[in-house]
Amino acid sequence: MKCIVENQVVLSQPPEGPIAAHIGSFAKSMSEQGYSLASIHRQVFLAACFSRWLKQKGVRLRSICSDHPAQYLRYRARHARLCQGLLHSDILSTSCGAMA
Repeated sequence: MKCIVENQVVLSQPPEGPIAAHIGSFAKSMSEQGYSLASIHRQVFLAACFSRWLKQKGVRLRSICSDHPAQYLRYRARHARLCQGLLHSDILSTSCGAMA
């Protein structure tokens, strides 16, 4: 099921996790600040994947701390290395969906 965020970004599935409810306002804020559609798409995608990762780790909204983004980026970097042979865009699109 596709999900459209702020009439600008299409995600393959609705955002889930502790920050999912804030992703739309994040996209709107970026648009109002003049970010390009490509930048908005990339950041919304990363936010959705980060939120899903937080949910899988059992982290609630009020428990998110400054360590979590770094932990997620390390996870993402390790996962990307495991996807050798895929195009960069394929790695980005599968790293969120394959986080089971």
